[in-house]
Amino acid sequence: PGWLGNRIIEKLCQENDQTNNVGFKKIKLLIQERYIPYLPKLSENFEIIPGDLSSNESLLKATEDIDVVWHLAGTVYPKKRKDHYAVNFLGTKNLANACIQNRVKRFHFMSTDSVCGFETKNKFFSINQPYKPYKDYGKSKYQAEKLLKSYHSKNLLKVTILRGFWFFGPNMPIRNKKFFQSFFWRYQILFGNGQNIRSITHLDDIFYSLIELEKSQEKIGKIYWITSLKEQKSVLEIYELIADAFNTKLNLIYIPDIICEFFSILDKVYTKI
Repeated sequence: PGWLGNRIIEKLCQENDQTNNVGFKKIKLLIQERYIPYLPKLSENFEIIPGDLSSNESLLKATEDIDVVWHLAGTVYPKKRKDHYAVNFLGTKNLANACIQNRVKRFHFMSTDSVCGFETKNKFFSINQPYKPYKDYGKSKYQAEKLLKSYHSKNLLKVTILRGFWFFGPNMPIRNKKFFQSFFWRYQILFGNGQNIRSITHLDDIFYSLIELEKSQEKIGKIYWITSLKEQKSVLEIYELIADAFNTKLNLIYIPDIICEFFSILDKVYTKI
């Protein structure tokens, strides 16, 4: 599993957690075989299913005799552009089709704010935020959302979609650690003017949101934004919160928007090679 999946597994394995109110008798974990040795110690109600989203055989085995699927798999920074669509869209399609074949009752899909791009009016995303997918990651997740919504409208699968923002939480990857370590450097880099609105999502808030979904049929067919902020913040304000938490001083180097756009174009070219 990735960063989010690993944290969800940890939370499911913890004793005296809120999961006790749900009472999962069996949890099937679909995971690529090469990552099995890196799993934490699992509780007895876990069953490991080696496989991935491209293997229909493993997907059918993983979804057999299951009531609900938490689909947390995805790729954000693949080496090739096509991998976004192979994993985030086609992988989701394969899993959803296996669920339909095995008559799985509910399907919870972890999506992203990238399906709506970024907000230019300095406000939080709304429930009815129009689609404006950002880059291939956002486009591939958008395609997955549209597919799942069509399955739901045809009564093939009962779908609920969660959308996360800027992740933070325990066991973060090196990429994220470097960002937080930068607050102890002499200078910190901020792309743009810092006034655009961003939200953040703690991994544990996603876990508790998934648990809440299990308690209610009313949440079926809906989309939920998972934010850990009670009020909207600009990127600059988020930087200031982090610096305050670390008791460090901000010395920002602002990277102009035109340079950011240049790097964005380079990123697009690189992922297409």
